Amino acid sequence: MPVKKINPNSKPIPLIIITGFLGSGKTTFLNNILNSLRLKKIGLIINEFGEINVDAELINMEGDSEISEINNGSIFCSCLSGSFINTLAKYQDLDLDYIFVESSGMSRPISLDKILDSLNTLTEQSFNYSGMICIVDALNINNLLKSVNSVKEQIAYSDLILINKTDLVDAKDIENAVVNIKMINEHAKIVETSFAKIDINLLENLSNINDLKSVRLDDNLSSENIIPENFLLKFEKEIKEQELEFFLNQIKNNIYRIKGFVKIKGGKTALVNSSRKEVEWSLVDNKEIKDSKLVVFAENKADISVPSSWK
Repeated sequence: MPVKKINPNSKPIPLIIITGFLGSGKTTFLNNILNSLRLKKIGLIINEFGEINVDAELINMEGDSEISEINNGSIFCSCLSGSFINTLAKYQDLDLDYIFVESSGMSRPISLDKILDSLNTLTEQSFNYSGMICIVDALNINNLLKSVNSVKEQIAYSDLILINKTDLVDAKDIENAVVNIKMINEHAKIVETSFAKIDINLLENLSNINDLKSVRLDDNLSSENIIPENFLLKFEKEIKEQELEFFLNQIKNNIYRIKGFVKIKGGKTALVNSSRKEVEWSLVDNKEIKDSKLVVFAENKADISVPSSWK
């Protein structure tokens, strides 16, 4: 049964979906967008594949904008798509200027057309699907395309593709990335960037170029598809900053993503936000935690464990 609109004459709300593999820069991108649109009223849905949503705590929301979290799976999976649709439906009468959805890094948007059909039926066309933006990591994209099918699917369904972190690679790597992306999706606009920065006018001109029902990927999918394991590292002991740095450097080539909060000696808290080949962490203010918790995505769970002295 459709959800009746309080204001049936209101314009449909632009709906933009953000995809990108683990560590590509989706949260940084969203914070840049939110800063540029700080005078607008924004709805935001953060989807996390694991049970803990660290990204939601990293989003800088201002004013009367709205944020919701959907955890423990992908919004495109049948197990969560209903929750996703219902969450969006609750936003329809909030007089928003935009709704952004950050999908999980492991998301596979093959069911997007069915989700949009259900959403339009439920809300009587309250939303205007503007398109999908995919953020890829220039440092890792060429290797990921050889083995992780979800990355290819995210690219295939997107209308704008940002090659992020171009400051970390040379021109040949970027050129190869462009060629590989165009082999999967020749219609999408490709923009090179660093620190996930874009011209905000790209959102105004974003157009849904994909016929979602006709996307075909069979020829591009790898027979050796890798599905990273997702697990939680938890420990109570406060550790030294040097210990954390050493640990992250030790595992950086064996993980796709590690993020969370760690108790540091002296009553301090560290935010860990690292991805493959990159170590990134910083001390944060006004963040009290009972236990250290790190969400990890890795090819092999057996390769990653915290030192026994931390437990």
